[in-house]
Amino acid sequence: MGAMQYSGQALGNLDFQFGPDALQDRASEASFPLLSANLRLKAGGGSPSFATPFAVKDVKGLKVGLIGLTPLTTPQSNVPKNTEDFDFLPYAQALTEVIPQARAAGADLIVVFSRLCRSDLMEFLPVAKQLGVSMVAGGFCGETIAEVTDGVALVSPKFRFSSYGKVRIRVRKNSKEVLEILTEVKDNAGGVDDEEVKVFIDKWSHLAEEELARVVGYVNDAIPNGTPALHNLVMDSWLHAYPADI
Repeated sequence: MGAMQYSGQALGNLDFQFGPDALQDRASEASFPLLSANLRLKAGGGSPSFATPFAVKDVKGLKVGLIGLTPLTTPQSNVPKNTEDFDFLPYAQALTEVIPQARAAGADLIVVFSRLCRSDLMEFLPVAKQLGVSMVAGGFCGETIAEVTDGVALVSPKFRFSSYGKVRIRVRKNSKEVLEILTEVKDNAGGVDDEEVKVFIDKWSHLAEEELARVVGYVNDAIPNGTPALHNLVMDSWLHAYPADI
């Protein structure tokens, strides 16, 4: 992501799967901020050290405020101890608090990133519109969204980098007035490998393949997807690694 020159990343629910200490390590390695406007420490109410509510980036003389939102369901999709120190504020409340801070820090244009579904985006869209947000991006349910609603661009690509959202915002230079917003979702197809990124991909693909190639057992017959046999195989393996009573 650093090699791809990310400007920021919205923290999603999966970023907490290895606990806050591992998340802190990843944040220290990142060349860009991990963004979450609605993540708060239960002790003191501030943002954890691995996250920041917003960032302001200079893009061709325009100050762009980047806001991140983390799913409210994050505590339910992680081991409880991984999120027990945090509160997750409602999206509209967080935006109402943080966007004025981004404006005060010089942001001319506000864009919001999240790992949320369309239903969540639509829920806080009126508040985003009221606060002058130009774009709201999601990406959780595999929905393809590329539209402009009430003057706000809504964009969400498909799973696994199979596509990406592209939003073009035309702004009047002096007044910073938004004149036009165009949005689309484009398939990731073709192109030439970036050599720096390819080094990373090859390294970790090789290490992953070594681990995934270890033989752990044999079956005489295929185990079709969606069958009780597969359910039992997955659950027995899970319980072997993470013993539980229920």
